[in-house]
Amino acid sequence: MTNWVRRHIREIVLWLLVFSIPFDTKKFIWSATTTVSEYHGIFIYGTDMLLLFFLVFWGAREIKWDKYSKLLAIFAGLAILPALWSATPLLAVYGWVRLVLVIAFALGLSGLIRKKAVGLAAVFAALFASAIFQSIVALLQFREQASLGLKILGESVIGLTTPGIARVAAGGLTYLRSYGTMPHANILAAFLGFGLIAAIYLIYRADKPWPRLGFAAGFFVILAGLTFTFSRSGWIVAGLALAALLAYGLFKESVRTKAVALLLILIAGLAFTVPSLGLLIFARAGFSSGEPSVADRVAYDEIGLLKFPETYPLGVGLKNQVLTAERNGWYRDFGLKYAFQEQPIHNIYLLMMAETGVLGLLVFAAFIVTLLYERFRGWLKTKDGEIWFALALAGGALIFGLVDHFYWDLWSGQLMFWLALGILMGIGPRSPMDRMSPSEGEGAGSIPAEGTPF
Repeated sequence: MTNWVRRHIREIVLWLLVFSIPFDTKKFIWSATTTVSEYHGIFIYGTDMLLLFFLVFWGAREIKWDKYSKLLAIFAGLAILPALWSATPLLAVYGWVRLVLVIAFALGLSGLIRKKAVGLAAVFAALFASAIFQSIVALLQFREQASLGLKILGESVIGLTTPGIARVAAGGLTYLRSYGTMPHANILAAFLGFGLIAAIYLIYRADKPWPRLGFAAGFFVILAGLTFTFSRSGWIVAGLALAALLAYGLFKESVRTKAVALLLILIAGLAFTVPSLGLLIFARAGFSSGEPSVADRVAYDEIGLLKFPETYPLGVGLKNQVLTAERNGWYRDFGLKYAFQEQPIHNIYLLMMAETGVLGLLVFAAFIVTLLYERFRGWLKTKDGEIWFALALAGGALIFGLVDHFYWDLWSGQLMFWLALGILMGIGPRSPMDRMSPSEGEGAGSIPAEGTPF
């Protein structure tokens, strides 16, 4: 083992963990039903070893008993209580262990970022590289209209005839929406949104033209990959995040030229993709209350609002929402007659309330409101670029959580969600980039090696 590896092994492990988030490789252990799914099953994931290695040797030691960790400890305590009366206690305990792992990951990562033991550039570089890989897989999947045989990386076996697969139809033809190695196209879209934010961060940070050109090319590839997910929610959230970061860049003199160039790249990308994929893009551009994806989401939200708080105010236990709704006949009560429609509530806050109870949701809300308020107030005082990027990353995830469930109950989504919150917790009123050059300090962003404050 070289001296460089010894010095940077912590950052390498974290880099590999972040890069591997989209790999859905898993081993089935047990299911509460005859149907095998992550909604009511127990799995061991390929990323578990990296996560445990990170927590045992570094992350767990960085957890401080501050107001964030106290609120999250209360939240975790409330989340385990429903296991005492849940329909499937084993699932509730399993879900709770998973929740504790990602909360510990977020708190440990925040501590390392706060003390500059891990550079934010390394985390964003891992997101950027992984998003490029996923985008290439997405492009090839769309070209082949089938999976690529990357089962070892967790790729779903998909094709146009696969039951329940995400598709887009236009002009009398139906096309497969790209999944990457994620469980669904929407989850891939969320991750590629993370990748676009990381790309902009690296472009703004780069001083030399060649790295900046490489990051810009990667931005274009990720943008193309996001297009082929045909995820409306993914497009909207990514668009909001890009607008916020471009606006920041246009008003920040030190990166204004880079922001203008990036805006031109974005316009060129849209000019390239819209004419060639116009029918498919416009087919996904609108919303109708009668279309199944919208109507089903409304029904799920109604179940979450009208049934669970009244019947189970203390929650039904983690991983127990779907089973509870099935056994009470609530899906059929709200017009969801088919087995494939028996899915989690597509809103992480309502889903959280259903599984941890009303009090659990209130504690989590207190944590989020406190964190966002303090970080936004810090940005107003300092106009710190890293705080703005952390707010864009976490804010995008919180908005996406209003219309989907994967940030709460699917492992890759959980890792993404708590990664974003961990970064936001770790970025203080003044970020490491504003106090030191990237080459100073232990682990201060050695990947990539260049950069200036912005």
